[in-house]
Amino acid sequence: MRTLTIAVAIGISAGAAAADTVNLQFSHTGSGRNVRMTVGSNSFNCFAGQLVHNFSNGTGAAAGMTGSHITYCSDLLQHVTSSTSTYTVTGIQNLPGGAGMGAAKAQAIYDMYAYANGSQFGADADMAAAFQLAIWEVIFDYNAGDSSSLNLASGTLKAKNTDGSALSASVLAKAALLFSAIGSNAAQTGLMGFASGSYQDQIVQIVPIPAAALIGLAGLGLAGYARRRVAR
Repeated sequence: MRTLTIAVAIGISAGAAAADTVNLQFSHTGSGRNVRMTVGSNSFNCFAGQLVHNFSNGTGAAAGMTGSHITYCSDLLQHVTSSTSTYTVTGIQNLPGGAGMGAAKAQAIYDMYAYANGSQFGADADMAAAFQLAIWEVIFDYNAGDSSSLNLASGTLKAKNTDGSALSASVLAKAALLFSAIGSNAAQTGLMGFASGSYQDQIVQIVPIPAAALIGLAGLGLAGYARRRVAR
């Protein structure tokens, strides 16, 4: 399995890639943890971590994207699909569907990707889980410029272990470090958004991943995961 280390020249804006599409098909999960999420008054168990999708038939900005690649979800309240579905390429500020997260939350996610520096693609299950949870927390609870709004134990979105106990100290510490990186104003390059009206929207990093992170990815192809991610 490959990560998105392909050489794609991209300058995605809200409108420039609107007509570009690619087919996605969920394959399996990678590193991560099963968690219990609460959004408002609704609670459900789901997987937080790396999702592996098969890419095919891309056009425009997505024309060079083929094979299996790791994605992170921006759309907690929908499902992935094991059927092939057409997604639209867009800026991550437009994810998830509808009004989208907006520029401030998108910048926060760029900051976290820059800080993680590829470690979110490795074999560390706690890091992969923390990274996915941090993305969801930003989308649901982040108030621009107010890092105190980011807390996995309170707010609109809350996360626990599936048995209702608190997340591990390791996951919480890694999430806290990701939150602390917000405000670094990392360059808004290297991320692509993939939007679907019916299935979970996805975020993909297309810039080269550090060699150290790639070492951990070798085991992903051996992981016998066949779990479909259930978000609700």
